[in-house]
Amino acid sequence: MDALIVDDDDLMADLLETVVAGLHPAITVLKASGFHEALALWEKRKPSLLIVDWNLPDGSG
Repeated sequence: MDALIVDDDDLMADLLETVVAGLHPAITVLKASGFHEALALWEKRKPSLLIVDWNLPDGSG
C-alpha cells in the first residue's frame, strides 16, 4: 500500500511519515512538498491514502 503525504513543512511531513510508516510494515510512504509534485506522484503510483496540507505554495490541497 502506498501513502502520499503532501506538506511544504518538512518537519510536519517527517512526523506524519513516521506515524504512517509505523502503522504497518507494508506501507510505502511517498512525500511531496507541493501540488504539482504530488500530482505527478498521484498519476504514477495511485496511492491508497492521501494526507494533504490545505495551504501549499503552488496550489490548494
